[in-house]
Amino acid sequence: MNSPASEMSARKTFEQWFSEGESIYAELLKELQAMEAQMTELQGRIRQKRAQADQIARVLGKAPAEPSRPAAHSAPPAPTEAVTVDEALRIRLPYGKPPAPRPPRSPGTDAVVVPLRE
Repeated sequence: MNSPASEMSARKTFEQWFSEGESIYAELLKELQAMEAQMTELQGRIRQKRAQADQIARVLGKAPAEPSRPAAHSAPPAPTEAVTVDEALRIRLPYGKPPAPRPPRSPGTDAVVVPLRE
């Protein structure tokens, strides 16, 4: 049987572990928000530079500047070996028309009769 002292120790350890997890999560969220803000700022600067390049291209009779790579929001994430819980739980629905419903089966059609050899 566990003593009350060991149960208190285990509870304290769990509470410490949980508290540490909460701290790590909060810090990661702050970092993510900062990175997203930086990305938004950079995307704005890229749009401005592209507009400038396009304006000069029109004057020179050249084609407008094209993105050097696809936008981050339209590119699929790079494949990794570790799958996050979010990715594992994401359901991808098929494109196109759904398959036609199957007709109901009559009882006994799932069985296969195999003759016995004697």
